[in-house]
Parts: sequence; structure tokens; C-alpha cells
Amino acid sequence: MEELLKKNILDCIYEQQLKLGYLEGESRLYYMLDSLNLLLGVNYNVDTMLNFLESYGVNNNIGRFRVSVKNNRFCISLSKKWGSYVHNNTSSSDFLNKLVKISLSCSTSIEDIINLFLDYNKNIHVEKMINEEFDYLIYFKDGQPDAYRYCFHIEGNRIIYHRYTKHDYENFKFNTGEILM
Repeated sequence: MEELLKKNILDCIYEQQLKLGYLEGESRLYYMLDSLNLLLGVNYNVDTMLNFLESYGVNNNIGRFRVSVKNNRFCISLSKKWGSYVHNNTSSSDFLNKLVKISLSCSTSIEDIINLFLDYNKNIHVEKMINEEFDYLIYFKDGQPDAYRYCFHIEGNRIIYHRYTKHDYENFKFNTGEILM
């Protein structure tokens, strides 16, 4: 149970470091209670989750963290050891590194994004979404090289993405659209 939480925290820090560079210092991650319950495979109330996270924040093998909660939203304040651990011990995700780089370009098209996914695995899901928040959903059907759901929004000449776990994505209940692949 704790391993999935640890992996998610490390993945989030890694993505932050790809986007912003390695920053030596404390960082914060935010999770809704439902997201934590799905991630951990439990059904804790706010107090039980807070107790669990506070204990895990002291008793893990990377570094301490502090936890606060407001309106079912948890803030995990990670010591700089977490960022240092990711910087020194995480092997590079070539896919995510390339996705971050091309998403920062003003000349990237959705076709470029789809082609990047196809470069890593031909077994992808591409969906034109029907909602105000996102335009496309893309993910690797077999979870290789990763199992995240990537939601893309075209904003002018930029493409912005958000990355969700499968459970979080399903929990949001976004309107589905036309499956393209």
C-alpha cells in the first residue's frame, strides 16, 4: 500500500524536476482524500488518512514529510531529501522527458504528441474529448512505458497536459468523446 504512494510521490517530483529543473528545497504535493484512498486501496476518513500519512511521513526510507489537511485536500510538504533522492536515484524516463520538452514548444501539434506516444508503443488509446477542460486523452493501453492518463488541452498555439493515475482519471468522470485510436 505504501509503495504505490511512494511511487506516485517520486513520479510527481520527477515530473516537476523535468519541468522546472532540480530545485534543492522543500516541495509540496496536494491530494484529495478520494485520490489517496484510490491510490492506497483503502477507504479512510480524513482523520484516519491524516494519521496514516503523519506516520508514513516519519517512518519511510527517504525523508520526513509533514501533512496538513483542509476540506478533504491534503498537503504533503516534502523535505529536500525527497527531491535529492529523485535527482540522484531516478533513472531517466525518456518518454516523459521528451513529452515535457515538446509540450513546452509553441509549434507542437497534437499529431506530434500522438507520434511521440507511438514512438514508444503502438498500443495507445487516443480520444477526442467532449468537455471544456481537455481536448484529448492519450494513454498506453498496456501501461508501457507508463500507466498514466494524459489529458491535453490546446490553448492557442500551446498544448498543455495534465497527468492522472487511471483511478483518478476515472474518478473525475470526464465526458468521453470519439475514440480515434
